[in-house]
Amino acid sequence: MPTSKAAIAQGDECSIERLCELFQVSPQRIYQLVNRGVIPRPVNRRYSLEESVASYVKHLRMLATGRRLSDVDDTGSRERLLKAKADLLETKVKRLRGELVDAEEVEQALGATFTTVRSRLLAMPHRAAPRVVGETDINVIRRALEDLVHDTLSELSDIQVEVFGSK
Repeated sequence: MPTSKAAIAQGDECSIERLCELFQVSPQRIYQLVNRGVIPRPVNRRYSLEESVASYVKHLRMLATGRRLSDVDDTGSRERLLKAKADLLETKVKRLRGELVDAEEVEQALGATFTTVRSRLLAMPHRAAPRVVGETDINVIRRALEDLVHDTLSELSDIQVEVFGSK
């Protein structure tokens, strides 16, 4: 199920379709939740995204702790399912807010960064040789090498790590 990478901010509104997608329920279930007072009523057919998600997560957590489950025979598995749904929804919201990133994307970004660092460090001797060739004064050589190290570190500090396709 595709999810937007846009952040959720206070005051964000969404359609019933978006709530259905996030909650993984039907529109009829959204109407039931509204009628029961679980999620706030829409204003001009737009739902407050932050309030709806928070209310629904609270509702799922209440169900997961055993409240209002007396008519269910297998409350243990139902509780686990409800807790898992609440956790999944919280994870989706955190991802939308940019509070969570995909480990694979981070690994790829760091791998590319480490490759760049490695290549820049390996190039240092080739860049240093012309600067110090024929020089006999140790202080001049030391200064030239220090300048090269600082130049390389400065170049490396400009590296932009890309996660979610942004710099």
